Amino acid sequence: MLAPGGVRIFVATKPVDFRKGHDGLTALVKNELRRDPF
Repeated sequence: MLAPGGVRIFVATKPVDFRKGHDGLTALVKNELRRDPF
């Protein structure tokens, strides 16, 4: 996998419930990382 310079990639180490869709995943990222995922 190649990423453009300056791009940070985070990998989840716990299972993620994708049944919640993109909005659920976005909320999880905001809660865990205290950052905007976009």
